[in-house]
Amino acid sequence: MYKKALHYVSIMDRAGEETFIMNVFRTIDRSKVMFDFLVTQKREGDYDGEIKELGGKVRHLQLITTGGPVKRLKNYFVLKRHLKPLHEEYTTFHIHTQHAMDAVLDAMAAKRAGFRTVIVHSHSTSTLHHVKAHYICRPILNYMPLVRFACSDKAGKWLFGERGKYEIINNGIVVENFLYSPETREKIRKEEGWESRIVIGHVGSFSYPKNHSFLIDIFNCFLKTHPDTILAMAGKGDMIDEIKEKVTKLGIGESVRFLGSRADVNELYSAFDALLFPSHYEGLPVTLVEAQASDLPCLISDAITTETDINPNLCRMNLQNSPEEWSRKLDEMISKKERKDRSAEIRRSGFDIRLTAERLTEIYI
Repeated sequence: MYKKALHYVSIMDRAGEETFIMNVFRTIDRSKVMFDFLVTQKREGDYDGEIKELGGKVRHLQLITTGGPVKRLKNYFVLKRHLKPLHEEYTTFHIHTQHAMDAVLDAMAAKRAGFRTVIVHSHSTSTLHHVKAHYICRPILNYMPLVRFACSDKAGKWLFGERGKYEIINNGIVVENFLYSPETREKIRKEEGWESRIVIGHVGSFSYPKNHSFLIDIFNCFLKTHPDTILAMAGKGDMIDEIKEKVTKLGIGESVRFLGSRADVNELYSAFDALLFPSHYEGLPVTLVEAQASDLPCLISDAITTETDINPNLCRMNLQNSPEEWSRKLDEMISKKERKDRSAEIRRSGFDIRLTAERLTEIYI
C-alpha cells in the first residue's frame, strides 16, 4: 500500500515552489507515494487539472490571509478541525512556508489533529509581514517534533535560525526538458514575432520579491541603446497591473510583452537571449536552474543565494547599482556564442529532480 502525503500550500499556480512540488509529483514513484494538496484559496490553480490526472486530489480550505497574530490564531483552530478526520488517510503533512509564526501554528494544528509526521519546508529568505512575530516564533520550530527542510542554506537559516537543524532539499528539475534547442528557438521566435530582435526574458510571479519595477527601469535604459529589443515576461500576480501602468507611463509598451502563465516556459528559455532577474530576495529560484540548463545568460541580484550558481553564464550585481550599470552589464553578456549542453553540470550540482524524488520517497516512507 502506498503512502499518502498532504501538501499544504496557498494555491497550485505556476510559481516557484509550486512548480518544484509538481516536478517531484511527476517524477516520484506514485505506486509508493501519492500526493494530495490542501490549498487556502477557493479558486482553481494552474496545476489542478494535472494533479487530478496524476491521481491526486485538491482540497480547498478558506482561511484568513490578512491580519495579525490573533487572526492567524483563528486559522489554527480552523485548520486543526479540518485535519482531524484526515490524519488516518495521510502519513505526512508537508507544510510549504516562509513565515515561522505560520509554520508553528500550522504544525501544531497538524500534530493536535493526529498527524505523526509533519514537515516544515522553507522556500524563502524574507517576508513582508509580521517580521517580529517571525523572529519570536523561529526558535520554537527547532524544539517541535518536526522534519525540517529548506530549499537552500539561506532559506534554512531564515526559517530555523543560524543554529537551526534542517536538510536542504534541492529544487530539482527535469533536466532534459530545459536543454537549449535551436529548432525550438526558431519556432518560438517565429510564433511570437521575435525573429530578428534581441529578447530579454523574465519568468516569475508579479510580486514584490521579484522586483519588476527595477527590472523595467533596467530595460528602459537598455532600450535606449538597443531600440529593437523585446522584454518578454512570463507569469501573473497581484502587481501586474502596477507594472503595466509603469510600462505605459514610460512609453515602452510596444517593446514589452506580458506573456501570462505559460506551460511552455522550457521552450521560452531557448528563445530568449538573456534572463534578467533582479530579485529583492528568493529561497532558491527554480527559474535560474531551468535557465542555466538552457545555457541562457542570466543577470541576477546578488541577494540570491549562491547555490544557484551552476555555469559561467550567470552574473551577479548589487541592487544598489544603477539601472544604467545593470544595462551595460546585460549588454556585455549578450553574445553570439553557441549555447552548450549543460545537463552534466546541472546533475553534478544536485538539481536533477530524480535525486530529489528519491530522497523524498525515503522520508515519506
